[in-house]
Amino acid sequence: MYLLASLIYYPYVQEHTVSYAVFRLLGSTGILLTVYAISRRRTLLIHRSPRASNAAWATGW
Repeated sequence: MYLLASLIYYPYVQEHTVSYAVFRLLGSTGILLTVYAISRRRTLLIHRSPRASNAAWATGW
């Protein structure tokens, strides 16, 4: 959804205006949050112990 909105809004943004600065700031923030979320999820997948996953399976989680 984020990428689609960026592609639609990009042609209407004029350089050297406030809206261009806001567009770049929101774009950078979105990319950083996406990278953070992906790395955080990968960390959770790597550090999960087999014993914890078996216990979760046994309790229905």
